[in-house]
Formats: sequence, structure tokens, C-alpha cells
Amino acid sequence: MTLSTVELNAIREAIDDLFPDTCNILSVTQVSDGAGGITDTWGTTYYSIPCRLDFPNPGKESQANASYVPFKAGIVSMGYSQTVTTANRLKVGTETYDIKGVNVNQSWIGVKRLAVERVP
Repeated sequence: MTLSTVELNAIREAIDDLFPDTCNILSVTQVSDGAGGITDTWGTTYYSIPCRLDFPNPGKESQANASYVPFKAGIVSMGYSQTVTTANRLKVGTETYDIKGVNVNQSWIGVKRLAVERVP
């Protein structure tokens, strides 16, 4: 059985209502620092996108400079039609995440999944 475009879009809209979190999608602008270098400035491109942040594999803490560094990789799920790439960042609550990968090969599930890592 194949879903029509109308049916698939209805499913995707219904899924958006199930996400408990919201996030902002950030894009970078590179600005000259006046001394021959470039400074990255992150600004919000999309606001209050329904999403879900999960940490499916708690992983292990690592040790750096005599202190523990918590595991910081997670998965963000959002509506499949949302525009986002690995060039973007996400802000969920007060934390910012680099996008390490985007699952775009499973449109039938109605959800886009992003592999993310917390920015230190």
C-alpha cells in the first residue's frame, strides 16, 4: 500500500503535535575580524520548532584535566519537512548542539532525525 501525498502530509502534521520540546535552528555568518581572520557568528534562522531531544545511549563519561566530562551526544527528532543540515546548529533550552548527521532517507516515517553533540 502506498500513501498519497495528502495522507503522508497529514501524518507528518500529526507527528509535529507529539514533540514535547522546541528548538531554534541556528545558521552561521562569517565576519572579518579586521586583522585578516574570520569570526563565526551564530544567529537564529528558525524559531520554536517542535522537536524531541533524546540521549538513547548514556555512554560513558570521559576524563579531561582531572575532571569528568559528561557524555554529550544525542538524537533530535523533528518534522520531516523542516529544513536543516549539518551546517546548522540547534539550541534546545539553554544548550547548543552541533549537528553531526541528518537522516533524510526515510521520509516514510514522517520524522527527521539528527545526530547531535553538545557544544562545550
